[in-house]
Amino acid sequence: MGQARVVVPSFAAVGGLGENDMLKWALIFAVVALIAGGLGFYGIAGAAAGIAKFLFFLFLAACAVFAILGFTVARKISGPRS
Repeated sequence: MGQARVVVPSFAAVGGLGENDMLKWALIFAVVALIAGGLGFYGIAGAAAGIAKFLFFLFLAACAVFAILGFTVARKISGPRS
């Protein structure tokens, strides 16, 4: 009897979240917070603003990590400069 193969798609292949998606959602939640605050729904506005702030700083942290990794990996690939 043959073994059953289980194929697990990667997260990126099924449309995983990228850096631009995080920034997009941060902007969406910021707009929701502004609209909710303007309409008087202060609880929803505060929650949406908190989510937007969290996603924005998560986006900044991911950009910083990838920039540092990019510089270090590029230096290792190209070798030291003379």
